[in-house]
Amino acid sequence: MTTPERELIERLSYWNAVYFKEKDRSWVAEAKCKGMDTRLFFPSGGRPNKDIRRLCESCSVRKQCQEYGSTERAGIWGGRAAIEMQRGQRNPNGQPKSDSKQKLIDTTRNMIEAGDHCTARSVAERAGVNRGLITYYFGNWDRLQEIAMEEVE
Repeated sequence: MTTPERELIERLSYWNAVYFKEKDRSWVAEAKCKGMDTRLFFPSGGRPNKDIRRLCESCSVRKQCQEYGSTERAGIWGGRAAIEMQRGQRNPNGQPKSDSKQKLIDTTRNMIEAGDHCTARSVAERAGVNRGLITYYFGNWDRLQEIAMEEVE
């Protein structure tokens, strides 16, 4: 275990077993995150931070955690966001599908050209991707629109 992981574990206080009521959770006893503050695994932005991702990558029960989280609607499970696993927005290696970025650009451009009312939600829905990927790839909704418009001009 590296020093940042050790410091992270030492700083945090508890593991909330509420989320593990009905499913097999025997693997939790061996999880590196056991005893950690669950708020770290339910970030407001939905994406895991680098320390959590690093901790999960080196965990011996990562696959079991991901399987468990694949049916959850929120949280970080085995270093991956539950909603991304549900919607299939990531490849098995945990990286976003490469075509999602281009789908967002193309859909935004097409909607703008057609004069459709565009919002981050409507573009993501029409592109068939998680809305969080707009922030992941472009930083914010405005930047995606700028890139889409650059391709139009």
